[in-house]
Amino acid sequence: MSRVTVLAKIAAFVAFLFLAIPAQADEIEPEPMVEEEPEPEPEPKPEPKPDPIPAIPEPPNYARTGVYLGGSFSGAWYTELKDDIREIVEPLGGTGSLGQDNPLGLGVHAGYRFHPHLAAEVDFLWLSSAKIDHTQDKVTVDIVKVETINLTGNIVGYILTGRLQPFVFAGGGLMHFDTKDKLNLGITTGGDHFAGRFGGGIDVYFNEHIVGVAKGGYVLPTGNADGLDFVFWSVGLEYRF
Repeated sequence: MSRVTVLAKIAAFVAFLFLAIPAQADEIEPEPMVEEEPEPEPEPKPEPKPDPIPAIPEPPNYARTGVYLGGSFSGAWYTELKDDIREIVEPLGGTGSLGQDNPLGLGVHAGYRFHPHLAAEVDFLWLSSAKIDHTQDKVTVDIVKVETINLTGNIVGYILTGRLQPFVFAGGGLMHFDTKDKLNLGITTGGDHFAGRFGGGIDVYFNEHIVGVAKGGYVLPTGNADGLDFVFWSVGLEYRF
């Protein structure tokens, strides 16, 4: 084979390579470039909520305004009755001794507290029979029995306004009395007369509504009942609305 023929074949092969490679390259489509999606940012963690501040309860108001109702058990001692009976008996020649049985009673009251230190109330007090008897030579004879009903209006003044509330009161109203003259000595048999009332006591609050009440005082009647003065005491409960 001549040199010229070899050179011609080499030239033809090189030309083939230059023509075939671009054609194949055109047939291969480049893959489309896919944009990578960015990774989602992590959601921020919510800030922890502070613990709610507990509500502070309001302190009890023991001196608030409002209506109240109460009931009580009472006792009394007539301070003048025995002396008045003695003045009647002695001129008749009685030489024995006089005895006195004191009454017990029940009471109810209702009022309205219109100021931390002031209230207005109505008080009802029934007292059972009190008896004066005469004893001579070991013989006892009943002389008189007395029963009273008392209805008064009062103004109450509270010295303190906390759980313990000492107070004073003053007022007046009606006393109804009924007497039984066992020996027909001419003792007034009954009537209705004005009576003043004053005293003091203390309220003890178990809670805002339930109150224990202890009080004592003096009732001073007028007219034909002026000899029925009495000292009284009472203990009871009260409900405040």
